[in-house]
Amino acid sequence: MNRIYVDDVLCTRCGRVYEASRGCPSSGIPAGTAWEAVPAHWRCPDCGARKSSFESLELIYQRARCVLSGF
Repeated sequence: MNRIYVDDVLCTRCGRVYEASRGCPSSGIPAGTAWEAVPAHWRCPDCGARKSSFESLELIYQRARCVLSGF
């Protein structure tokens, strides 16, 4: 199982993961760029979703744990 990093976010439309450690060089976002530093006008390179369509993997994981444990 892959480790989930706090800075990683998931596109809720297509499932692409933005990893801060890798950035998105094809979109001009260098490796090491924190999600908060990604410009607001940036779009998912796979589906064109807005930055607001991305959600923290840590929060998704925490919600899933709550559902699976019956909370």
